[in-house]
Amino acid sequence: MLQKGYLPAEDYFGIMALNKEYRAQHVKLRAELVNIKVENERLRMEETFLRDGVRQAGLDAPAEVPVTCIHSAASASSTSPLPDVKED
Repeated sequence: MLQKGYLPAEDYFGIMALNKEYRAQHVKLRAELVNIKVENERLRMEETFLRDGVRQAGLDAPAEVPVTCIHSAASASSTSPLPDVKED
């Protein structure tokens, strides 16, 4: 049966259960990624606001820390480096 491309039922159900676990983990990680991106944007806006306030007060703002990101090139493009998966 394996030579014809068929799987035993227990193997099939095991693969499907593993797939379900991976999908659930994917959904959790995607939600965590969204939360981190939102927090990052909030902090960047807050930093800009504070720097503008310092400049308006006539003071010198501290030096900016350069942002290094693994996905900085991917973020600039319109396509996501992560594939979209439809949840059930």
